Amino acid sequence: GSILATDVNTILGATSGIVTATVTADTAANLNAALTNATGTDALTLTINSTSTSSANLISLDGKTSVAVGATAITELTGNATNIKTALASSGITTVTNGSLAVNVNSGTASVADINTINADSATGIVTATATETAAATLIGLTTTGTDAITVTMAAASTAAADLNTIDGKTSVAVGATAITELTG
Repeated sequence: GSILATDVNTILGATSGIVTATVTADTAANLNAALTNATGTDALTLTINSTSTSSANLISLDGKTSVAVGATAITELTGNATNIKTALASSGITTVTNGSLAVNVNSGTASVADINTINADSATGIVTATATETAAATLIGLTTTGTDAITVTMAAASTAAADLNTIDGKTSVAVGATAITELTG
C-alpha cells in the first residue's frame, strides 16, 4: 500500500538512511510541501494526481527521489519556459508521450527557440506562450501550428505580407500587427 506524504516525511526526519516508500498520490504542490526531509537518494514512488501542475513543483519533486516521478495524469504543465523545458527533458519525470499535454508558459515570455524546444517534446500538445521576439525574420521560425496559442506582437513598420501570413498560421491568437504601417510583396 501507499503511505501519506506527511508520514513518510516524519520517517525521513527520523533517519539518515535511504527511505524507500510508495507515497499516496497527491498534487505536486502538496507532495512538495509535505516532503521537506526528502533527498534525491531516497527511493520514493511519487504519483501526481492533479491535472494542472507547475513545472517548478515537478522539478523540485524530481530532486527528492531517485525514482521517476509519475506525472502521466497531468494534462497541463505551467511555469516559465526554462522550468518547462527542464521538466520535459528530465528522465526523472514521466509524462505522457502522445502529444496530449497542454503546455502553458504563464510566467514571463518565451523565445522562439524555447517555444520550438517545448513544441518538439513528444508530450507536448497545444502550446500557450507569449513570444519574446518581435521581428518577422525570427517569428517565421516558429514550429507551432494554428492550434497553438502563441501571442505575437510585430514591431517593424514594414513587413512582408507573406511573412505576416506565415506567422498568422502558427498561432490561434490574432497577431499583434498595429506597428506595421506598410505591407510589402
